Amino acid sequence: MTLLQFKDESGREWEVWEVGARPPLADRPTTPGADPAPRWLCFASGTERRRLTIYPPRWSTLSPADLDVLCRRATPARQVPYSELPSRPRANDR
Repeated sequence: MTLLQFKDESGREWEVWEVGARPPLADRPTTPGADPAPRWLCFASGTERRRLTIYPPRWSTLSPADLDVLCRRATPARQVPYSELPSRPRANDR
């Protein structure tokens, strides 16, 4: 799983990663018409999180400026206790 770090135009540091990425082909449901798992980009900075459901397939190759544009389009996510947050990749897992 890819984890990117970037600074927005104001200098604020963000992390971004894909949530709900498709499983390998062998692990996908074989039921005809089955919907793929929902996917979105998660942007996190401090205690703020944002979610973007429509994004380019090659988002991980975008420049920091382009990631900032996506981040500004993302919807703020509701606050949940840290213990309930889904795990995210660590920077050294790249």
